[in-house]
Amino acid sequence: MRLPSPHNLGLYAVLCSLMFFSGPGCTSTGYRKRTPACTNDYASPALADIALETRARALQHPAYQFIPFQRDQMHWYDPRHLTWYFLGNDKDGIFGEGMTAEHPYSTNICCTTWFKWDVMRNPGHNMLFYPPLGSACFDNHWNWSLFKVDAEGVALFSRDRTGVFGEGTSSFKMNLNDLKPCIALKLGRLESYLGWRERGNLGASCRYHRKKKKE
Repeated sequence: MRLPSPHNLGLYAVLCSLMFFSGPGCTSTGYRKRTPACTNDYASPALADIALETRARALQHPAYQFIPFQRDQMHWYDPRHLTWYFLGNDKDGIFGEGMTAEHPYSTNICCTTWFKWDVMRNPGHNMLFYPPLGSACFDNHWNWSLFKVDAEGVALFSRDRTGVFGEGTSSFKMNLNDLKPCIALKLGRLESYLGWRERGNLGASCRYHRKKKKE
């Protein structure tokens, strides 16, 4: 059996200490609104029995004692603001139970589902959705092109009212969306972008669309 190095032992000790001291503190802080009472607080109301039942079971999971479902539940002095910001999902839940009104991401509410939904599929959702890093929660957005070339021509330092990509089959954009950078390139069926999209959320993609077959 291989023993951890002294440095790793120190790290384990620190982590264990944080869990020991912060755990009781978080529990004793309490929520302004109990998590099981938040079944109607998702982005959209449940329209199917399976969605409603899954949400009810998810909100009973012990993970919500450490990762708050929504920011409004907490008092201003609650240390769980950190876990909510870095690990939470204020819109759809940490298990994806509120992903749609009809069907949840999974009916199996467990740590594996949390890892697949919250870590692999939607990493840092709240961190990239809310300020200071995100601005997707804003009702209105500030979108300006530093440089844009598309079917409408060339533009410098102009207001941008298009989506991720410019007009036409080919375009290139260097934008500041809510004061955050975004670069987008479209060459026919090839589309690629990196940065904060026009809705204020961070993303990255590089995809090639296949030509549709004629019937």
